[in-house]
Amino acid sequence: MLRIFGFLLLVYLIAWSRKDALPPVAEIDRRLAVDPIQTETKRAPFAIQRDGVTYHVRPLADYELRGLVVSYHDSESWLDIYHGLWNDRLNFRDLGVVWGFNALGGVYRDVEFSSGDFTLNFRTSDNTVWSSFRLDQVANNHILAARPDVEASLRRVGKGDQILIRGVLCEYSHPGGTRSSSLTRSDTGNGACETICVDSVSILREANGGWRSLFAMSGFALKLMVPLLIWQAWSALRSPSADRGPSRSVARYPRHAPARF
Repeated sequence: MLRIFGFLLLVYLIAWSRKDALPPVAEIDRRLAVDPIQTETKRAPFAIQRDGVTYHVRPLADYELRGLVVSYHDSESWLDIYHGLWNDRLNFRDLGVVWGFNALGGVYRDVEFSSGDFTLNFRTSDNTVWSSFRLDQVANNHILAARPDVEASLRRVGKGDQILIRGVLCEYSHPGGTRSSSLTRSDTGNGACETICVDSVSILREANGGWRSLFAMSGFALKLMVPLLIWQAWSALRSPSADRGPSRSVARYPRHAPARF
């Protein structure tokens, strides 16, 4: 059983290392050349309930985004501190996205991306790459969803996927505070993130689907095997013959009193 566990662990680690790989430039969809489309909205404010908390959402603009997901953050991760402190259950995910020249020009291949609780970080040690990287063609998007089916679809989006999102840029609030959204792609720093309440999401091109499935299946199998291995080890420790060394058999004969004649 240990050999099976070791094999599954190896498969799990290989799949983990490859499930978030970014696609080659040749696989970038030409539709990502289009900048996000932002137009005036006529939608009225609305409320969303999450875990007993009422969030008030005020639409600011209709929004349509096509882009390549280069990083993401799950707000329910045990590493996330600030969403819990703010009691924010509505912003369940952040998606770091590039488009335009940053995608079709292949610049994303030479830039390192990572996500924090509310931020998208990117860096490169190559000055030529940095000078060609368009700061107005990258965004960190705070993702909200009013419908469970849309939320489920957004949870399936992974790094390397090319997506189309439609919804509204918005401000949302609850008794703990308010978060708004940037309304321009040219700003940077604090307040530059877009907050999107998503109506629909489409994956234009999925990346690493096979590796993600293998990662999930091998992880599930490992979880099933751990209690079996623990039980097996416990049984071996409780075995009467465990760690006793080779057994010895000793012949015992009854003692007899000396014969008397």
